Amino acid sequence: MEQRTEAGITCHDACFITEESRTPFCLENLNVSLLRGFVYGVAGPSGAGKSFFLHVLATGQPPSSGTVWYDGEFFWEDETKWRSHIACVYPEPNFPIRKSPAKLEKWISVFQPGFDHVFFQEVLKRLHVPHTKSFSAMSAGTMKKGLLALALARRPDFLFLDSVTDGVDPIAREEILDLIREFMQNPRHMTVFATQSLEDLERIADYLLIFQAGKLRAADEKDVLKKRVSASSGSVPSLEDIIQQLQEE
Repeated sequence: MEQRTEAGITCHDACFITEESRTPFCLENLNVSLLRGFVYGVAGPSGAGKSFFLHVLATGQPPSSGTVWYDGEFFWEDETKWRSHIACVYPEPNFPIRKSPAKLEKWISVFQPGFDHVFFQEVLKRLHVPHTKSFSAMSAGTMKKGLLALALARRPDFLFLDSVTDGVDPIAREEILDLIREFMQNPRHMTVFATQSLEDLERIADYLLIFQAGKLRAADEKDVLKKRVSASSGSVPSLEDIIQQLQEE
């Protein structure tokens, strides 16, 4: 029997399959530990499995084979606890966008008593996100700032972000990255951040998880991967160089 680990989230020979689309997609043989206190950048080409990886960990989806532990526990052993410890921001809102931050704040607090109203309203004010304006009337950057504020106000330990800076203006991107940095000041927190923006991963990620066709091709500290690639190339690699070489190996 495998030994459980106390590291934040640990996958051991875990496989996940989705049948939501016409062509089932599989994440194969995941062996990775995501530690509290670090930002994990998830990279790879479109269709590699980045979003699906975030989804299965954020929702506690049982693997079709293998095991996944959350601080040494199975998600289903205390599902209520783990759902309160996890927050996720998806590329598109998973609620009717005609609602405003004020209405969502009221709705979420019914199901999550620990929702921090003071923090939420302070962040909205600081980021110039209107409290009573519907999300459908907001720009892409303002909407994503509002979604991130909602997620952070739940006071999670584990934060999953899917494309949260993609398609936003430079000012909004910097404000979002600053919020992630502030969240990570608590050593018990962890962020898993999937994006096509390698520049953002360069700036904020401690570790890189590189996917290709449903397989985790590399998982290591960003600087370790840079040294690994530079040793073979003889030059200082960019993240694009790292991803390209690892995908070719």
